[in-house]
Amino acid sequence: MTIFAQHGWGKGDKIESGINNGSISGVIASPCNETPTNLENFLAGLPPDFERLVDPQLYISTLPERRNNQFRKYPQSCRNLTPASFSPAEIQRLVSTTLDWQSHLDVTAIVSPTVVIDDLAGQWALVASMFAQETIARYDQEKPLLLSLVVDEAALRQERLVHQWLDELTGFDVDGFYLVVKRTSDSYSQRYEPQALTSLLHLCYSLAELNQYRVIAGYTDMATLLMHAVGVEATGSGWYGTLRQFSDRRFLPATPSRRARDRYSSVPLLNSILITELDSIHAGGLIADVLSGTAYDARFLGANNPENVAWPQDEAALHHWCVLEAIAGLAAGNSSSARLDAVRGAILQAQFLYTRLANLVPFSTETGANHLDDWLEGLDRFRTEAAV
Repeated sequence: MTIFAQHGWGKGDKIESGINNGSISGVIASPCNETPTNLENFLAGLPPDFERLVDPQLYISTLPERRNNQFRKYPQSCRNLTPASFSPAEIQRLVSTTLDWQSHLDVTAIVSPTVVIDDLAGQWALVASMFAQETIARYDQEKPLLLSLVVDEAALRQERLVHQWLDELTGFDVDGFYLVVKRTSDSYSQRYEPQALTSLLHLCYSLAELNQYRVIAGYTDMATLLMHAVGVEATGSGWYGTLRQFSDRRFLPATPSRRARDRYSSVPLLNSILITELDSIHAGGLIADVLSGTAYDARFLGANNPENVAWPQDEAALHHWCVLEAIAGLAAGNSSSARLDAVRGAILQAQFLYTRLANLVPFSTETGANHLDDWLEGLDRFRTEAAV
């Protein structure tokens, strides 16, 4: 099971520390958060056996407004692109530019440029398909090629169109796919619309398990459990909300907001809960039941009041990666059926634990057990449809 760091602003030495503690084995680099020179040096300084990918982030160019970041310094950067902007000649130029730029970086695979698909029958889906076909036609490098698929969660509810899309994708002569789901909600939550989750599982299972493509799923967060069960090779997550789950908010002009509340990532709950909620659990004598068993947990076990324990972002991020590695490990088994059985069991155990905690903690909508109902419904629907 493999966890990749979803790189972004404020990396500090988090990635180096994640390498040292063994919680991550790859990185998905973000041009919008580094100058071209710094990005090149960062990749070159990683260990030789560490997986190194770069998301070209061309889709940023389709936003009507965007944050003033480093992306404007990259050759694939454009402004205010619409579907009408993508003539065959312009797509050829952007593909050639992006592939040539990556060829000079110390990466282990090349990731294609693409746009966000908001409707599988819409114009952006056609543009994304044109990018994929042009990339395959022009690709002449020795490194593996991963096609980018960035799709809106709402588009995954188009069940019939998802299966048609799969027919197209499984005909591509590539090594694999870099898959990102743009979440419908900007709030940090593990919830998925069940039909969208069913389609996502079909997509990953068909590509990874049935057709043996490499699939790297970015911004996956706690749904890592589900992704590894259907054959995904690696999942990505970062150190704050918009590096853990994908939305436009990360790239749009900043708006005034309060500091994010501190969270604790729990393997038994399959969720990231608030430290204040962990404090209530401690007061009720059940903190040992929700702790994740990482090297960073000792401070909470020995504290009289977890809310007052120092929990720096750097350590919380390292803990989160360790948790994701452990969660991915729950999807164990020699067959798809065995892995899915194990995942279903983990979800049921988490639901039971939430029931035990119900009288102790008034969980919020984002930190409660609602996501487990979504996961179970989406998982069971997928298994019935896929007969697995």
